[in-house]
Amino acid sequence: MTRRAFTLIELLVVIALIALLIGILLPSLAAARESSKALRATVSARSLMQAYAMYTNDNGDWLLPGYLTAAQVAEGGIIDEFGDPVLGLTAQRWAYRLGSYFDHVWSGTTHIDSRADLLEDKVIILETEGRESWAYQVSVLPSFGLNYRYVGGNFARGDWIAKDQHVKRAGDALAPSGLLTFVSARFYGTSFLNGQVTTSRVDGYLHVETPFLDAVFDEEEQTRGGSSGFGNVHPRYSNAAAVSWLDGHVSIVQPEDILDRRIWSDSARRLNDPVWEP
Repeated sequence: MTRRAFTLIELLVVIALIALLIGILLPSLAAARESSKALRATVSARSLMQAYAMYTNDNGDWLLPGYLTAAQVAEGGIIDEFGDPVLGLTAQRWAYRLGSYFDHVWSGTTHIDSRADLLEDKVIILETEGRESWAYQVSVLPSFGLNYRYVGGNFARGDWIAKDQHVKRAGDALAPSGLLTFVSARFYGTSFLNGQVTTSRVDGYLHVETPFLDAVFDEEEQTRGGSSGFGNVHPRYSNAAAVSWLDGHVSIVQPEDILDRRIWSDSARRLNDPVWEP
């Protein structure tokens, strides 16, 4: 009897073929994974805009303000997922004024990808830090930032409101399909906690601002200065950002297109000026 077996050369050829196939498939798998993340972002951003539209409809076509003054929130009326009033800075931000429109189910609406990790720690946060800390964290670092300077307004900035350059009602916008409302955002900066300086990197922030006209996105650029670091906009989906437009549709936008002032401001759109400054 003779025994048949693979020769060493045959084994090496098979190993080489497997390595070649892996090398071919890995980039495709990575691209598919990135496409899946972008798809999840567009679905969540669309859900967020549905809630935004319902708020607008319930408030006589008035758009959701991105930030209110302390005096405005003192009037009350904002309730959290536990049935308690929302107070302080949390009430001034936009998240909890929209929360009731999706039953405060933050996951898949305002919080996705790495920001969904916060929701996994909900029980721990509630037990160790309390409801106020939970609501604060939910409201300050959602995955999408609001263009609150030009859409709905930031009432905590009296100088911005005085310039009267924000769209107040949905029907006032010249081109709702071209007015950026929410966009994937990030925060990267230093803060003081218990007397110590800490550096934070988070794929989320409550608002965005127009980047400098000559800005080039840099993952290492801090966003603490607002308009630095690409205005808190985060093109994290194959180097592009998920954008929700005022008419409700969502698209993936390249960083160079985000510099166009016409997508940020109705005033720039009316002047057809891509480099407009207030």
